[in-house]
Amino acid sequence: MSAQSLPALPEWVHIREAVPEDAAAAAQLHIWSIGNTFAGLFSEEYGAQLPSTFAEDTARQLTLITDINKEARPGTYPRTGLYLVAAGNPPVETGVPLGSSSTSDWVHAGPNKERIVGMAHYYLVNEHSSRLGYHEEEVKAGKGRIVELFAFHFVEEAQGNGIAINVFKRGVELVLNDLQASKMRLWTQEPNAKARAFYTKKTGGREIGMHLFPLGDRDVMRVCVEWTREELEQWLAKNS
Repeated sequence: MSAQSLPALPEWVHIREAVPEDAAAAAQLHIWSIGNTFAGLFSEEYGAQLPSTFAEDTARQLTLITDINKEARPGTYPRTGLYLVAAGNPPVETGVPLGSSSTSDWVHAGPNKERIVGMAHYYLVNEHSSRLGYHEEEVKAGKGRIVELFAFHFVEEAQGNGIAINVFKRGVELVLNDLQASKMRLWTQEPNAKARAFYTKKTGGREIGMHLFPLGDRDVMRVCVEWTREELEQWLAKNS
């Protein structure tokens, strides 16, 4: 299999694991992404409520990051979660941030006062997972370690310039090595053609099923995308 190079990361951004100081910036990105990516999938009334969830989402992101970091130390592998961020300060900022009642500016946080322009959250599905759902039969039968890519969000400046695909690549490396996954899955909205093309055409995923999911005040059809461990290894080898 011949290898091909992925686009290089822009000089202003780097990929790292999230730290607790990233929580507010990650929450702002999360809310911005939902409001923009899913525009039209829920009502305007529901969308108008999103900024009021900033404090709640910041607390949620902080809990996720803190819980994951507790086990990110020697002697605790295989890990059960992973939270990556693409951090940096774009030379030109676009888009309108949402989610903060105290400022109309993007939050600059973390150890170097950077923006979080991309995020990827992975977790190992087990019998106690709140999102066991589609994976239940396999998990309870002990058929391997299924990792779900739970969140994958990027602002405008981080789309189409190599940032998202490099975050995906770094995530795959850690999913295989640190989480020791036998397969990886994610759910994306059926109308989101851009995301579906990214996961199937650029990263080699396969769409294996659909179901209705409550999004805000409406039900939306979601698509499940899957990669086996072998498929992820082959994709990495091809894109080394």
